[in-house]
Amino acid sequence: MKRRAVIFVLWLLGLTATAQPVCHVLKYDESDGVPSSHLTQLLQDNKGFMWFSTWNGLCRYDGYEFQIFKPQVGDGCNMKTDRIRNINLLPQGLILCQVDEDYYMFDLSTYRFRNLTSQERQQAEEYRHKYRQSRSMQNREHFSWTDAHHTQWSLDGKGRLTYQTSDDLETEYPLNIPFNRLSFAFPDNSGNLWVLDNGCIYQ
Repeated sequence: MKRRAVIFVLWLLGLTATAQPVCHVLKYDESDGVPSSHLTQLLQDNKGFMWFSTWNGLCRYDGYEFQIFKPQVGDGCNMKTDRIRNINLLPQGLILCQVDEDYYMFDLSTYRFRNLTSQERQQAEEYRHKYRQSRSMQNREHFSWTDAHHTQWSLDGKGRLTYQTSDDLETEYPLNIPFNRLSFAFPDNSGNLWVLDNGCIYQ
C-alpha cells in the first residue's frame, strides 16, 4: 500500500438534547492537490485560509482547492530548497517558515517569500515558540477543544475520539478510522478540527 500524508478534517455538529453529535470526516491527499507526501505543520490565517507546510513548498487551502507557493525569480529570496519544516503566523500578517535549519518570511499581503531582516533573524526562535497555533499529537498526547455548538471533544494520539455529554460524562465516538501516526492537530475558527496524519491512504 502506497504511503502518503493525509489531512483529516473533523466537521463537528452540535449535540441535541438526546442525540449523539455527528462527526463527518473528510480526507485530503495528493489526488486532491496536496503537494507533498510529507506534511509538517498547519495554521489558519486571519482571513480563514488554512496553510500547510510541506516538503514541496507552502500550501494554502481556501475551502475549494489547494494552491502551492514557492519562491519566484525576482523575489530576492535565497531559499535553496522547498522543504519547509515548520510555520508560524505572526501578528503582522507574516508566516515564519523554517526551511531546514534556516528561516524565511512569507508575506500574506504579497504572497511572496523573502529573507529575514537582521532583527527578525535574532527573534526567529522566539517567534517559533510564541506564535504556534497547533498542538502536537505525538507521544500519545490528548488534544481537547470545543466546537461551534459548545460540545467538548478530545482526541488522543491513538485516534480515540470522545465527547462530553450534558451530564459531563465522557463518551467515545465510534470514529472507526485507523489513524496511522498523528502528528499535529488544530481547531479552526469554526470549531472544526484539522489533523495531520503521516500514514497510509485507505484504498
